[in-house]
Amino acid sequence: MAEINASICARYLEFCANTDPGKYIDLYKTLPRSLDALCDLVSQQFVHPWDGSRQPEGRIYQPRANQSVEKMLENLIHFNNAGLVAARTVDERVIAGCRENALLLTSILRYQGIPARARAGWCQYISSRPDQYADHWVTEVWNGEARRWMMVDTKPKKLDSSQSEFKFGGAVWLELRRGQAEAGKYRQKEDWFYVRLNFGHDFNTVLGEGPHYWEAPPLFHREKEQMAEAELTLLDALAALLQQPDENIEQILSLREAHVGLQGMESAWGIFEQTVYK
Repeated sequence: MAEINASICARYLEFCANTDPGKYIDLYKTLPRSLDALCDLVSQQFVHPWDGSRQPEGRIYQPRANQSVEKMLENLIHFNNAGLVAARTVDERVIAGCRENALLLTSILRYQGIPARARAGWCQYISSRPDQYADHWVTEVWNGEARRWMMVDTKPKKLDSSQSEFKFGGAVWLELRRGQAEAGKYRQKEDWFYVRLNFGHDFNTVLGEGPHYWEAPPLFHREKEQMAEAELTLLDALAALLQQPDENIEQILSLREAHVGLQGMESAWGIFEQTVYK
């Protein structure tokens, strides 16, 4: 892997719209600087929406309630005005998923001067089935001493996962396109909707951004069967570049600049409402 340079580091030190703590930035001033301690702290702010045994009483999951880190912090203060505290009861936690955990850790680390970026992909270790991968988000943290990225998950806590444990969104796209995946490995019948979305999410997170679960550039919302061969080839090329994003960042940016389907954001919220809240 080519060594990360100063300009690439700078991209992952700047807040984007969804990682900016905004008016709550002072909450970061007294936080621990140990990555281990930060993972514990972040995980104690949230309860996962599918953890049915531990949901805060009287509340339901509202996916769009935590679009940004600033909104997450506002909601956390609403349930416990002490802010980012370790001793947060279940009823004081915000119902949120892996994206929110990854973005909050990314935001804190950027404030502390450590390059960090969320990544979207697939892993086996959170799946309820040993033969199937689940869609998931983690945080990549730059280790300045070792000069490499560490893959960090706040829950379950993993401080330096290997590539064999977590596959980035573009890698899974390529695996399926090349016919290299066993049947049902990525959701039932290879659900291309989720594969495309996670690929789109990872594309944007590599650019330093923090998209919402159901947001991605327009091309990632197109059904695979409805794409022209040139569009499929474009996504294949982008997925290949994303396997070494730091080496290929200029080419990734050039592709986005040249293709309107890779620019901006569209939402698939309506599909989510129909399939989950029907």
